[in-house]
Amino acid sequence: MIKINFLQEEGVSAVASEPVAPGLPTAHQTAILLASLLVAFALTGSLYWFWNRQLNRLSQDLAAEQHEVARLSAIQAENQRFQQRVSEAERRLETVRSLQSQRVGPVALMNALGELVSRTTGLYLLTVNAEGGRLQIQGQSDSVEAIVNFIGVLRHSGGFADIQFHQFFQDDQEKRLSFKFNLDCVYQSTATPPTAHAGSGVVQTAAAAPAGSAPATVLR
Repeated sequence: MIKINFLQEEGVSAVASEPVAPGLPTAHQTAILLASLLVAFALTGSLYWFWNRQLNRLSQDLAAEQHEVARLSAIQAENQRFQQRVSEAERRLETVRSLQSQRVGPVALMNALGELVSRTTGLYLLTVNAEGGRLQIQGQSDSVEAIVNFIGVLRHSGGFADIQFHQFFQDDQEKRLSFKFNLDCVYQSTATPPTAHAGSGVVQTAAAAPAGSAPATVLR
């Protein structure tokens, strides 16, 4: 006689057919999750290492560029100082050249004035002074016409320019009528002065002035 335990088989079937609770992960899912986390950590670490290396390289490049900017700024400042010194030297040289070109030779000037005065009858010079690059001339004449002729001779001489006539007035000395005048002009030292005739000159002309008149003063 055979006995069958149906209760035990039912219990085994019940245990075998019992479903897994939906809220608990399986071992396979856990392994996949761990592998995903490892890959994520590895990728994050690689990206961090790469970007950190790039940041360090950019920082080094920035420091090198800042050092180059500082070096170029120093060179630029030195160039500016050099250019300033060159400009100052050029201005000084130009000033010296201008003074040399405008330098009035007293002998040549007095010879030129003596030649022009000798062309005008009845006129002689009292003083000739250089002030501010211009000649201040004071003279005396027997007539107004002689003064006008002297100014015309100055303008056409080629050695004098920018002639400014200021005034003339009548002066009676020892019952002799005369006219004193003053003017100023620019003496062009580059111009070739007229050839002086023998016996001409401001001093000689002034020596022929009437008695009592002021002597001529040469250029100082």
